[in-house]
Amino acid sequence: MPLEREIEIRRLHGDAEMARLYDLRAAMLRPGRPVAENHYPTDYLPTTIHLGAFYQGQCIGIASLYEEVGLHLRGMVVAPAWQGYGVGAALLHRVQQQATRIRMPLWCNARDSAMGFYAKLGWWVEGDGFELPGVGPHHRMRWVPAETNAAVEESSDALLCEGRRQRRRD
Repeated sequence: MPLEREIEIRRLHGDAEMARLYDLRAAMLRPGRPVAENHYPTDYLPTTIHLGAFYQGQCIGIASLYEEVGLHLRGMVVAPAWQGYGVGAALLHRVQQQATRIRMPLWCNARDSAMGFYAKLGWWVEGDGFELPGVGPHHRMRWVPAETNAAVEESSDALLCEGRRQRRRD
């Protein structure tokens, strides 16, 4: 794979893209379990936002946002072949952009193995760790938009990232 590539971050549309979301969740978050276990009750609420990272039309990463006492980030996944190339950071930047736009704090139950990733992007741990049965150790993490950034301009639906070196400019 080339070191630099263009990644488009946008909302998921249609049954095929939602099927990819469930496939990625099943493969990465709960391997060996039925895909149906990766359908969350709030997936089809009108307030739910599902984002996808696309390269040449292929969905290579996903993240879902639910309005639950702020915005709950859940089911964030990057396909294994694309990890380490900035795809997850691009998705998380887009999630943070959405939270800033609507002035809502973000939270997630992060796997302990992902805590460093979130911390590098401004998230902090809240409270003690806990075990999700059959999944592993987690910690609640939070991110709150800075008041100075609360009036972020509406951006295009595409967010570009080029490898690890490209960062989204506000």
